[in-house]
Amino acid sequence: MMKKIVLDLEDSFDFEVIGICTSLVDYRLAWEINQSLGLKLSRSGEDYFKTNKKGEVLSSHSLYEDVDEDQGTDYILIKNKNKGKHLISELEMIDFFFLINDSRNDVSETSVKLRNVPTIQTTVVIDVEEYKSFNQLEL
Repeated sequence: MMKKIVLDLEDSFDFEVIGICTSLVDYRLAWEINQSLGLKLSRSGEDYFKTNKKGEVLSSHSLYEDVDEDQGTDYILIKNKNKGKHLISELEMIDFFFLINDSRNDVSETSVKLRNVPTIQTTVVIDVEEYKSFNQLEL
């Protein structure tokens, strides 16, 4: 039985999203982000499973998390591409999504910090309102 993790990007879950383009594998990117931002992203016990309306698994995507309970902040790194399938197909050029739900965090500043990591080609702050697929995610 697969555990279902739900990402609700509506009113109760206010995530800022940074798209990352890199040739790094997921665990190496998580390590680089940890070094750059002082986080402790670690592999989730379960991958994220993208499903259709019938609940059939369409694809699975590696997922890394860091929860700062003192600050009430969640950090999530999720792979967009896996075996030719995309989590958010509208953004197929993005390799990973880095989600932050901290209103005190300046997402533009974080994006620049990540862009300064030599193994990251580029980053982009994504307006989730522009892409319907984000509202369909259940994480």
